[in-house]
Amino acid sequence: MNMSNDTSNIVEQGHERTDRPRSWVLATIGLLLVTTLVYWRTLDGEFVYDDRSQIVENHLIQNPSLFWEAMTSDVWAFKGPAREKAWSNYWRPTFVTWLIANYTIFGLNPAGWHASAIMLHLMVILSLMYLFKIYGFSLFPSLAGSTFFALHPTQVESVAWISGAHTPLATLFMIWVVILLRPQNNLSLKTKVAALLCMVLALTAKEIAILLPVLVGVEWWIDSRGNPLATRVKTTLTIVMPMLVVDMVFLAMRYFVIKGHMLSAPWDYPLTDALATCFPVLWFYLKQSFFPLTLLGPSYPVRLTEFSEWSGWVAPGLAVLLVGILCFKLLPKRRLWKVSLWFMLPLMPVLNIRVFMQEQLVHDRYLYTSLIGIAILVACLGRKVRLVHTKILQPIIISGFVMLMSVFAWRSWHYAHVWQSELSLWQKAVEVDPSSSYNWAQLGVALRYKGLLEDAKAAFNESLAIAPVTHALINRGLIAQTEGRFNDAIIDFQNVLEIYPDQLVALENFASCLVALERIDEAIMALENARQQLPHHYCRLTTNLVVLYSQQGSTDVIKENLEACIERIDLEPDAIAKRARYLLATIEIQAGNLENGRTLLLAYLDSIDGYQDEVSVQGRIQAQRILAQFVQQ
Repeated sequence: MNMSNDTSNIVEQGHERTDRPRSWVLATIGLLLVTTLVYWRTLDGEFVYDDRSQIVENHLIQNPSLFWEAMTSDVWAFKGPAREKAWSNYWRPTFVTWLIANYTIFGLNPAGWHASAIMLHLMVILSLMYLFKIYGFSLFPSLAGSTFFALHPTQVESVAWISGAHTPLATLFMIWVVILLRPQNNLSLKTKVAALLCMVLALTAKEIAILLPVLVGVEWWIDSRGNPLATRVKTTLTIVMPMLVVDMVFLAMRYFVIKGHMLSAPWDYPLTDALATCFPVLWFYLKQSFFPLTLLGPSYPVRLTEFSEWSGWVAPGLAVLLVGILCFKLLPKRRLWKVSLWFMLPLMPVLNIRVFMQEQLVHDRYLYTSLIGIAILVACLGRKVRLVHTKILQPIIISGFVMLMSVFAWRSWHYAHVWQSELSLWQKAVEVDPSSSYNWAQLGVALRYKGLLEDAKAAFNESLAIAPVTHALINRGLIAQTEGRFNDAIIDFQNVLEIYPDQLVALENFASCLVALERIDEAIMALENARQQLPHHYCRLTTNLVVLYSQQGSTDVIKENLEACIERIDLEPDAIAKRARYLLATIEIQAGNLENGRTLLLAYLDSIDGYQDEVSVQGRIQAQRILAQFVQQ
């Protein structure tokens, strides 16, 4: 097969002699060191945003005996036991494996996790340098494009936020799929198998990799131009068909894991409005790609645009078109396809506006993979600069680029500080987008954890003045409960339950407030009803109920309820649910059934092996203290 080359490759041949392997190695090491320095301050960072849930409270990654369950569940399955629907639409075993590996090595030490996230970003950069070499770029353009990608301020979210590692993971393996399946005369079976394995790892890290057959297929089609049509079709299909098979197998397995149910969004945007909003969203990502210096935050004031509001989407649409025309004029067609595919394909799922809530339409993390396309554009421009022989102009352009990258590095270093704590993150969020009820609610949660209750209440009130956000109501209710204002707390919890009658935190704390007001019978009724509504939380709710039964002196009822939990406990990963076994053990010991009690305590300790939450830590201490008494006796 005759693969045609870009004519600019021929022009560069004279330069390639200066690009010795040692130069590539030194340049790459320098870039990796600079990138490490930029992100070094993240090592002092906390677990933020979803890190608390996906790492600190995720029993599936903490307990080795639950490894298989973690691999065959959606990423949010740790929220509770199996039920009719999955907890999310995401099945990402590669990402979950990364979480398990990090927990095994670092435990709950955030510094280790952050170091791992930095290393992952460095591996992507290293792979990108090699991809540029495969694409035929010499050292200077490759270094320019890779530096742009490595130091771009929007990458901070995907590197500093540990739970965002699924995107760099997927990007890493996507790059290697493209490298391994690069258009060439002979691809060995070993190489094809390695590429398909990388594709599986990319797919199971993040779903955007499902579009890899398009990326690879178009590259083969473009690079085989000049051959007969039949030959081009045959060679392209030979590469793409196995990839499509992998896609179909992945979709089938994903369908099985999430039990055939796609969780639908509770909002419903008109299709015309969603389509119109695609233009301002795409324009936002283009602006953020080229000019990321003014606006940086965990969320942005980009909202749904009504189709009737012409000014809201026509102007961004024309701007996107203009950028496309400029790229068409500046780039060779072969390079234009690479830029377009790498930039647009990862953004395709993001343009499905209807799956996002109003205040979460855009995020920096969605640009991580797409910036490879812009990096290729930078490399193409760098190639043109390399070919400029004017002694004055070339140094000026290179100096300007170095200055821009220095600004990028400073901006990324500064913005990484924002991601060091939950409080600084959401303070920045409300600064960038003060019209977001979600941002104010998250700020309130961060303030509440810091003990700044008055400030937290003010933040929750700001949130609720914009929209009735569930966790703003719940957390305002929790503050009222802490302050002894139980009737106010009940009102907030009831407002949540009117919309989401199965909201577990609201249900449990609603019952706690009733207990505080000495309305024990009402509290028991509320929890018993909740147990019927939420059978997948049966044991957790039972442990709450037995406390109330004990206040009524219903010993037989307590034992009967706890015994009913025994067969269900192992189906509920929740730490509070596991405590049912401990409570039953204490009842057996008090009744003189020492051996039964000892067996239950050992089973309890085994079931919370690896759990690091407060309930499990205290329960482990209590159980071990009781077992120590057995030894003394």
